[in-house]
Amino acid sequence: MSKIIGIDLGTTNSLVTVWEDGKAVCIPNAYGDFLTPSVVSFDGEEVIVGKAAKERLITAPDDTIASFKRNMGRKTLLKNKFTAAELSSFILKNLKADAERYLKEEVTEAVISVPAYFDDKARKATKLAGELAGLTVNRIINEPSAAALGYLKNTEKGRELSGDFDNHKLLVFDFGGGTLDVSLLETFENVVEIISVSGDNMQGGIDFDKAIAINYIKSLDKDPAQIKPQDYNIILEDAEALKRKLSEKKEASVKVNAKGYKGIMSLTMKEFAALSAPIFKKIYVPIQNVLRDSGNKPEDINEVIVVGGSGKMPIVQQYLKHILKKDKLYVYEPDKIVALGMGVYAGIKERDEDVKDVILTDVAPFSLGISTVNYTNPEKPLSSFIIPRNTALPASRTHPYTVLYDGQGIIKVDIFQGEEMYAEENRQIGSFEVNLHGLGKEGMLTYITFTYDLNGFLIVNVDIPDLEMTQEELFVDNELGLDEETVKKKVEQLKGLKLVSYEDEENLRIIEWGKKLFVQCPDNIKREISKKILFFESKLAEDRYEAIKLRKYLKMYFLNIEMTILKNLLENYEYDDSWLDEETRESDESFKRWEEDHKNDKE
Repeated sequence: MSKIIGIDLGTTNSLVTVWEDGKAVCIPNAYGDFLTPSVVSFDGEEVIVGKAAKERLITAPDDTIASFKRNMGRKTLLKNKFTAAELSSFILKNLKADAERYLKEEVTEAVISVPAYFDDKARKATKLAGELAGLTVNRIINEPSAAALGYLKNTEKGRELSGDFDNHKLLVFDFGGGTLDVSLLETFENVVEIISVSGDNMQGGIDFDKAIAINYIKSLDKDPAQIKPQDYNIILEDAEALKRKLSEKKEASVKVNAKGYKGIMSLTMKEFAALSAPIFKKIYVPIQNVLRDSGNKPEDINEVIVVGGSGKMPIVQQYLKHILKKDKLYVYEPDKIVALGMGVYAGIKERDEDVKDVILTDVAPFSLGISTVNYTNPEKPLSSFIIPRNTALPASRTHPYTVLYDGQGIIKVDIFQGEEMYAEENRQIGSFEVNLHGLGKEGMLTYITFTYDLNGFLIVNVDIPDLEMTQEELFVDNELGLDEETVKKKVEQLKGLKLVSYEDEENLRIIEWGKKLFVQCPDNIKREISKKILFFESKLAEDRYEAIKLRKYLKMYFLNIEMTILKNLLENYEYDDSWLDEETRESDESFKRWEEDHKNDKE
């Protein structure tokens, strides 16, 4: 049996795991890193993914995109060329290749995590992304559920709790780069049961970065709406660096080198807290929803598990301790814990002896219902919920309705997903009509049953006993074109775009890193960086073996420039070769010979 891989498809970073030797194992990418940035860039017919693509957010902002997971199942992106599912498929292809390199066998099956608050359309878009990447997606798992599995089955503390599963309540706070999920789970015997979920698909760590960046731009009396993408991405990167510094200090500053926006970006922890207040207000809402929907109080919770890179921020942890009245939070590799849980679930799907008896239940993240007559304002039908949110799945619920008037000819059933009072403010997922042939009588009972499963299939049954009439309809969200023929067509279209090989990607990453630094440096250093890049590109064309040696040389050189920027020493910069070792000194000599040979080249 071929291995099943577990994938944490994140807004900021993505990971791939496998169940191996009785535990979940993270698989390194071609760089030896476990985290692959969820960034995609296009260079002609070539697709660049991960680290090299991330550098191009600054050097090629019009052809590069990040945080597209927030738009899963929705609008097209990157100049209306790609959907979030298509962009995600490139990330998944990359992870698939990493897994195949590690396992030394073809990989065709996967389980993929999604935010608990993803609706059906976003979940099906995620499944489509897997299919476009050449993967059969066995199941979509909520990220907090995966985090709980990773905690209970892949950590020492979790395994201790596994011996005492009865009525143990875990609150999972999953705060990633772009999304927020909060889930309350209960464990008993070998069952991990979700009790309630809530979240915000447009709230994540990047919102702190944006708040800092916009505050800085406004401090220069400039309009954030008028800034060019390249300059904004530089400031956003600096804002993230400042945020990280504030995790360790009460006051921090970084130098901004974006053209037209140069200056010192400084914040105290108190100022950062004030800037972050609107974000914390939004964070509070799903926590409140989860506790209210489940009928629990903070003191009923045994453990709070913090998941996601943004959960590492001290200011976030302090806030959680305050509102949940906890002295301690459980923070175990928040960047990896969801992925580790997906590895555990891959083991469950493989029927591995260690985890085959574990059962993971799920709930409906949104309510499902129909529209009903609004007698006060007939133009705005009301919502009537048949399967409320946080109902354990699979579920079947029946609700009685009545025929409106004698001689009624049809009943129109409009099906919606969401929590709003007015039906039109929720998301419509289908509709159909029941023909009464004019036999309807006012007050005649009509029973509507919704049956909904983990895969998002909804069966709607309408039963009218007095007419001995029954009609049943199956609803699958087909807006994404998930039929087999459409998927095959999309796969063929995307085949024309080739993922850059690891070797070329590593070379490209070095070049893009240099270009990014070029944008931020004064003219004297710009000339130096430019020559180094041209030298490297010439060697790529002539001697790829020597180019491999030169990568280390350029990495060390660019790192030296980066440290100079961080220390705000650019204005007094002088070339210093103290960072050279024996190997890179040889490359430096080679560069000097090339520089001498090209000293008369016109710029």
